[in-house]
Amino acid sequence: MIPTYPLEGRRVLITGATSGLGRQLARWAVAGRSHVIIAGRSPERLELTRQELDRDFPHSPTETLLLDLASFENVRGAVSEAHDRWASLDVLVNNAGVMAIDPGLGPDGHDLTMTVNHLSPTLFSVGLLDLLERGRSPRVTFTSSVMHWLSRSRPGLLGEPPSPPRRWVAYARSKEANLTTSLELSRRARDSHSPVAFLCAHPGVASTHLGQEGHGVSNWFMRAMAPRLLPSVEQGCRSLADAAFTDEYPAGSYVGPRAVLVGPSHLARPSSLARDPRHARETLDRTLALVGTQLVFGSTT
Repeated sequence: MIPTYPLEGRRVLITGATSGLGRQLARWAVAGRSHVIIAGRSPERLELTRQELDRDFPHSPTETLLLDLASFENVRGAVSEAHDRWASLDVLVNNAGVMAIDPGLGPDGHDLTMTVNHLSPTLFSVGLLDLLERGRSPRVTFTSSVMHWLSRSRPGLLGEPPSPPRRWVAYARSKEANLTTSLELSRRARDSHSPVAFLCAHPGVASTHLGQEGHGVSNWFMRAMAPRLLPSVEQGCRSLADAAFTDEYPAGSYVGPRAVLVGPSHLARPSSLARDPRHARETLDRTLALVGTQLVFGSTT
């Protein structure tokens, strides 16, 4: 059964929307009669997903946006295209990401996991801020993980791969950065009287392709066992959808399943590191420096 979300007439952009949680979020958003934009790195998969959504929900045509989070240049291009095509944006869901992939650097010279999961989504969100400030009750949701509790990283190490290379440490660092940054963006938006609500959510566990791409033992396990053992995508989506598609949770919230990994959504508890205001300020400032952009609220006024 498709949950009902009050989205009629709202423009919703979802990254990583061609599979897994993002695809399910897109289905729920279209079912809520919103104007949905699905973003992803594969033109072919975007078109197939668009056709599927238009077939199943003909009342609300879907649009696509090419977005490759591995490259800052590509992200800037997607931001520019979004400005050319749309005058405003109501909801942005930063869902796309990677998990426990083989260690490596992206084309901009930073750890690839951190680039895809955190640096590029922040660049994308900040780049779309003026469109969001023109939106109706605008909301931006980042996606974290319970793994963020394992991070002990310092802001100065953002973009640097773990030494020695460890795929799960890289993932935990990126998810802590997601949460920390969303909390700091929320504080700065509030202080600047911006209408944009920044939130973060985590899905618990769900059977998606995440964790299957790579050559490690954990990647083999995820490919072999995840589809049999983990909850469905629909169950994993609920906390993300509740954070992004409703006003149940205010700006600055961190939303997750009630039973930590599964269950209905509730306010989850960030780690002590993520809650540290000084760490949050330094994390966001370092992130903005690495991606080469500035945070400007109120540019539409």
